[in-house]
Amino acid sequence: MINIAINGKKNTINKELISQAVNETLGELTKVGEFKKEVVVDFSVALVTEKEIEKINKQYRQQDKPTDVLSFCYEYTEKKLEGEIVLCPKIIKKNAQEDGVSFEEEFMKNVVHGTLHIVGYEHGKEMFDWQNKILKKIIK
Repeated sequence: MINIAINGKKNTINKELISQAVNETLGELTKVGEFKKEVVVDFSVALVTEKEIEKINKQYRQQDKPTDVLSFCYEYTEKKLEGEIVLCPKIIKKNAQEDGVSFEEEFMKNVVHGTLHIVGYEHGKEMFDWQNKILKKIIK
């Protein structure tokens, strides 16, 4: 079971985009034994301003600048996965324009990215291969 709570600018983001990105990510990992479908997933997704994400980034990563996505894993056991994805829609929109993709595609990329971090992936070839594979499935 996957529970997703959205905090912040709810009216600007389609909750289905978030659910689809999280479900596809965990579904793909389940297919190869990297994640067990029996795990209860509780995610909080926070939509924040540039100033808010900069403050969080400085506090937890010692990076004094805004970013598009931050993720936090609070608990990951055989029975439960609890985490939070913090997204900055304004930066995601800016990145989408720079990369020549839709806001929705860039947004979903960030949700997939955050989900992969929560289940334990670190930046590297394996993580980005997963991210690209999952995005190809969900971006049509």
